[in-house]
Amino acid sequence: MKARVRKVSEEEIQAQLRRIKRQEPLRTAKTDAATDEWVNSPAAAEEEDWTEHDESEPPYKKLKPWYEVLQGGELDEITLEPGSFLSDEDIRTKYLPYRKIKGKRKRIHRYYDHPERLTTEITRNTIFWYPAGKYHLDRPSAPHKGEIAGIYLRQVLSEDAQRKALHGLEQMKFPPPHRAETAPAIRRQRGFTTPGELLFGYTDFGTLEQTLTSREKDRILQFSPLEDLLKEMDGCFARTLPFYYQLQGSPKSIEERQAQRQKADALPEFGGIQAELRHFLTSFSNITLLRSCPSAIHKDQGNARKDQNSFTCLTSVGQRKKSGEIGFSGGAFCLIEYGIKIPVKPGDILIAQTTREWHYNVTPVKGVKYSIVCYYRRRLADPNLIPGKWMSEGTK
Repeated sequence: MKARVRKVSEEEIQAQLRRIKRQEPLRTAKTDAATDEWVNSPAAAEEEDWTEHDESEPPYKKLKPWYEVLQGGELDEITLEPGSFLSDEDIRTKYLPYRKIKGKRKRIHRYYDHPERLTTEITRNTIFWYPAGKYHLDRPSAPHKGEIAGIYLRQVLSEDAQRKALHGLEQMKFPPPHRAETAPAIRRQRGFTTPGELLFGYTDFGTLEQTLTSREKDRILQFSPLEDLLKEMDGCFARTLPFYYQLQGSPKSIEERQAQRQKADALPEFGGIQAELRHFLTSFSNITLLRSCPSAIHKDQGNARKDQNSFTCLTSVGQRKKSGEIGFSGGAFCLIEYGIKIPVKPGDILIAQTTREWHYNVTPVKGVKYSIVCYYRRRLADPNLIPGKWMSEGTK
């Protein structure tokens, strides 16, 4: 039986829009030029006690910055060596070939055809590194190691937030997947749960205006049950990778952004997300929801250059059996170039630079698995794409 979607009244929509407008900018008292150095310093860790929290607080509030966890021996390390499992060229030519479709040349996304060869499975908290020198940040967090590619944390999201999110997800209507990397799931899931995909957020000026005014506005309140879980995911990002969170989360001044816009670079560094585009006060401008929808091999489109970091936060939600076991199986996340499987289960979170890395879901999904993928499109920081007049008039 298809879930029925409640019609949202105009009064509820306007109340939610006013709430969005009141959101504070994603900045703190320390958003000057020294912030990125301060957040990764030992003094920052000493200033706040990360260990003394009430037991009723969500698990993520007990998290520490990555370097403290690493020093405590609670974090495994893996360096991502390019082409260690499949070369970039093999992936592009064999699993993402071009074909002519209706006279147009389009890329076809496929699945890796020998999943049994993927023997490296991550089962512990793990930090992933790029080789030193591969990417260059102005102030890298660990010059002797290189830039951080991602971090996987187990059981850091609260059960209460998961339950609320699951209840909301079960009320949503999921259309069939249509994007090039998710559409193949329709064939792959035959005999299993029918896949679905739902997108929420902003991509450019057109959808920015459309999202909150016409086709998408009824979804505003439908997404509210996800608020607690999204905030916890955002908190995991902020606490474990504070340097990168500050880069991704703090916008530059209007003057700085306008100066960047005048440069010839096609994708200048505008800084972080604008207050008007933040979902539930998080650092996310976009949310992709997948219902038993294993994606084919692809890289995420985050409108970032390769030298600009862009982290995506991923978790999963699903029913549990009476025994307490997870009610779905399959669909493990995979960094295919390195042959690494990461089964992101309910309560886990993966924070990774998926705009740089080829990834896919290893097997079909048995049962109903909801994947929640949160990210930020850097192009949205372009001041020419922020409709200030509409945002001020349309949220009264």
